[in-house]
Amino acid sequence: MKKVIALLVAMSTTAVYAGVDYASAYIFRGATVHDSAAIQPSMDTSVLGLDIGAWASYNTGTDAFEEVDFFVGYDVTEIAGIAISVGLCEYIYTAGEADTEASVYLDYSIAGVDLSAALNKTMDGAMGDYTIFGASYGFDISADIAGSLSYEVGSLDDGTSDEEAYSAVTIAADVGTIGPVDVGVSYTTINDGDIAGYVTEDDVLVVSISGDLF
Repeated sequence: MKKVIALLVAMSTTAVYAGVDYASAYIFRGATVHDSAAIQPSMDTSVLGLDIGAWASYNTGTDAFEEVDFFVGYDVTEIAGIAISVGLCEYIYTAGEADTEASVYLDYSIAGVDLSAALNKTMDGAMGDYTIFGASYGFDISADIAGSLSYEVGSLDDGTSDEEAYSAVTIAADVGTIGPVDVGVSYTTINDGDIAGYVTEDDVLVVSISGDLF
């Protein structure tokens, strides 16, 4: 992983952006990966018009990194105000499994509301295909603190059924800049969809610290 990050930094044509999240539990698309707290560092940059990055998750319950992801994205075009982009992500798990996922993203803004759709197709692995729709609205909590309220709903096609898996409401605040870094906090409440037993954690709290490496 260190060699990959070093290569990305050397090839980058813009600033390298890095951050770390502290999450009260690791929730992925409404499902609980583990209910102990997670520390999740990330970085991304731009190389020849491609957005390239890496992400990892450290399980404080087992004192180990249990997942490392590498991703690449590309902004394709904009049609009638709809931004279209594509992405490819490799999910690598320390247990030995891996998933490869290709995605198409659609984004559109109207009346101050950001609308999004993500079509995620598993190319290799057992993760299943996800379709996720979202909406987000930003507002000022105070003169120095920006907030947002967002909603998303995700459906899972696991090869045997295609049903709504979860829905989630998130309220977030960008606390502001402390020294060279930005600090944010978010709280998400997660609701059951049509898949019995899919949602096992009702909420998750995330504290984020991020900024440009250079």
